[in-house]
Amino acid sequence: MLLTVAVVFLATLAVFWFFYSSEYRRKLALLKTEPYLPFFGHVLKLTKNGNSSVLPVLEEMWNNLGRDKYLVKLGPLDQVIITKTEDIELILSSNVLIEKNFVYKFLEPWFGNGLLILTGKKWRSHRKMLTPAFHFKILESYVEVFQEEAQVLADQLLDQGDGDIEMSHITSQRSLFALCRTAIGFDMNVNKDMSDFAASTQMIKKIMNQRVFSSWKFIDPLYQLTGEAKKLRECLNVTHSTFFTALRAKQESMKEMMELIASGKETLESITKEDDFFTKKRMTFIELLLLSKTPEGELLTDEDIKNEVKTFMSAGHETTAMAAAFIMYCLAMNPDVQKKAFQEQLEISGGDLTKPLTYKNVQDMKYMERVVKESLRLYPSVVAMGRKITEPTVLKDGTELPVGVSVLLVPYFTHRNPEVFKDPLKFDPDRFLEQVSLYSYYPFSAGSRNCIGQKLAMTMLKCWMGTVIRTVELFPPEGAHPEVIVEITINSATGVNARARRRQY
Repeated sequence: MLLTVAVVFLATLAVFWFFYSSEYRRKLALLKTEPYLPFFGHVLKLTKNGNSSVLPVLEEMWNNLGRDKYLVKLGPLDQVIITKTEDIELILSSNVLIEKNFVYKFLEPWFGNGLLILTGKKWRSHRKMLTPAFHFKILESYVEVFQEEAQVLADQLLDQGDGDIEMSHITSQRSLFALCRTAIGFDMNVNKDMSDFAASTQMIKKIMNQRVFSSWKFIDPLYQLTGEAKKLRECLNVTHSTFFTALRAKQESMKEMMELIASGKETLESITKEDDFFTKKRMTFIELLLLSKTPEGELLTDEDIKNEVKTFMSAGHETTAMAAAFIMYCLAMNPDVQKKAFQEQLEISGGDLTKPLTYKNVQDMKYMERVVKESLRLYPSVVAMGRKITEPTVLKDGTELPVGVSVLLVPYFTHRNPEVFKDPLKFDPDRFLEQVSLYSYYPFSAGSRNCIGQKLAMTMLKCWMGTVIRTVELFPPEGAHPEVIVEITINSATGVNARARRRQY
């Protein structure tokens, strides 16, 4: 044990000595920062109240240091916070600066080594191969699932009574259920034995959030010796077993089609070429992966498929759940907006709100789309995005970023900058009637590494909100309003609350 600690400590010192060579230090010394403690950096200040103080402290630094860029030291690790539109464009539009920063490696056990974390040639190959999995025909086949889960969501809101409802725990469950159905074909409403999977998923999220905001837990050999790491491994084994079971079941049921594709006699495109194929058979994400080939003509390995399914599930689950909760909060706080959104539902349905939503209906929700976008502006599901600087990079004002440093792009700050958005704290969906720069508004990132699932997310959120407000009228909470905190996704220390009543019309 002591030998392990000593080796890790010396190796860590060697790495830090390398990064703190004179050239690296010289460039970082030109960046604005606030006073920090040796070794600890800003960690103690950032975490003085747990993760609830992280965002307020970073925002205070952002305001104090000029709403531009500044250096944050997480212990001996350096993070350059960047929020200016022109610098965000420089980073996100680059076809070279595509490597994620070190934090993402600690998410790999949960998210899998899939598209979110991959880099280089393999990332480009998987990105190209996965793009057809988000074709509009596939999204159209998912609308029925999304609407069914949204109706359960609406019923659950009404079941809570007249008082304040904490909505994120409900949206988290429904999002997980919807993604299980569309990703691996398991209906958790029917398969009661999936309760262990759901509980393990929630525990993994909790543990990973705790790890991301701890300085010493980044030292992996030490962390793996803890009881927390043991619990994480147990929960991961449960989720991995579920993915493995789903994979084997699908491989068995699709054996004939897979052999045809492997032999070159058929392709995914030829099998699914009929216009009504996806309406006849709603293909899950895992099935599409089994029938897909990389640009090099190779079938994906079992490990590749499990990694991509884990990425799809993990990255999509909490982001859509928190987005849905905050959208409902924004609707509750803005009754005029909610009234317009409901009126749009009346127009789309021709006055018959019992008619099931179609994909075209979802596409026609132009006002609801602006509502979703405006909520994601104020409450972006992903508060910050990390990149590693892998080649000499000069920002627009001439500032040099040293190779090896990590940068954090923070849409939460950019979206609330009065230099970018007029009256930024006002909830105004109509600001999206005008074109908004990709690098001023980037809740789904931008550039070559933008979120491949953003159309799926928008389809799901519009379908959910359209379904909910047909049944439910939302009102402001009587108690706590959101106190935004940073976890792996955005969250609130006080919950995301509103009141709900059955809509009368």
